[in-house]
Amino acid sequence: MSDTAAPPPTTPGPARRARPRQSDIARAAGVSQATVSLVLRNAASGVALSPETRRRVLRAAEDLGYVPDPVATRLASARNGMLGLYTFSTTFPTDVAHSYYPVLVGVEEEAAAQGQDLILFTGASRAAGTGGDA
Repeated sequence: MSDTAAPPPTTPGPARRARPRQSDIARAAGVSQATVSLVLRNAASGVALSPETRRRVLRAAEDLGYVPDPVATRLASARNGMLGLYTFSTTFPTDVAHSYYPVLVGVEEEAAAQGQDLILFTGASRAAGTGGDA
């Protein structure tokens, strides 16, 4: 028998998200999620927040290691700089000879010229139920 005692069993805690959310900050700071949003956006939308409330929210965000999600931030703005392109096909064409390829290249080039990010969506799930590409 060993002289060293085994460590006490640990009880697994709740699963921790990889990235804290604004709701986590709100809980830690004791404020609403709307208040957290106002503080993190540094919004002055006619809502008076005390300096102490702002400090609590910012402290909780720092303690939790909160980093804004860039996609969510852009989606929340009025102009997100994203352009979506949908095809009923299961994939976008990569063969230069495909009739749709020049259209795709043109959209990509114009999106870049306009400072837009291009998001491509395919109809893979729908096409699978209908027997393939439309």
